[in-house]
Amino acid sequence: SFCGGLLPYTLLRLRLQKIRVESSREGEILITELLENYKIKYCNMQQAIEATAASIEEAPNSRRILFNLARGLNTAEKSRIGSLLKEFRLSINTSWGNILASNMGFALTSGVEVTEALTDLADTVKRARRVNEFARRENNEAAMILKYLAPAAYFFTVAGAIKFFGLSPEKFFYYQFRTEAGLTWFTISLIIYVAGVMLNACLSSTKLDL
Repeated sequence: SFCGGLLPYTLLRLRLQKIRVESSREGEILITELLENYKIKYCNMQQAIEATAASIEEAPNSRRILFNLARGLNTAEKSRIGSLLKEFRLSINTSWGNILASNMGFALTSGVEVTEALTDLADTVKRARRVNEFARRENNEAAMILKYLAPAAYFFTVAGAIKFFGLSPEKFFYYQFRTEAGLTWFTISLIIYVAGVMLNACLSSTKLDL
């Protein structure tokens, strides 16, 4: 009952984490496009946000977040801009997202020009993406071994038992699934494999942060 009660919350948290991870990987596109529109709109941040929300089709999560922010800014008083930017910040929940929200706040409330700050942020996120891609390539070999080599090793075990130890498929099936020791070790191996795949998926799905 306790696990069942936590299930809806757990699913929502996982969905939120997935959205945040996908949004964090769109940072370079989001900041670069926002910077370009900020320059085109003569340093009017609200118009730049609206233009960016309408143009970044290759970054769907960031586009949705910006649409919500732009819609709120159209009707919000100056005192409510902080809460809208807080919602934007929490939607991404990264260091670069916090910095971007702070720059937006300075531009929207005080009229401060943030061109140089956004340029530096875009360059930093670009470098962070390159480092992240390199780390993912380095870890890709281990992930491939876990996903494909472990199941292949089991099937090679089956083939070896039949070919070199003279077991028929029926006997192998019997010893593996009809005896207590065989079924126990198969269950343990399956649980460890599934847990390893899930843990690898969680660790590899990290946010792109500074």
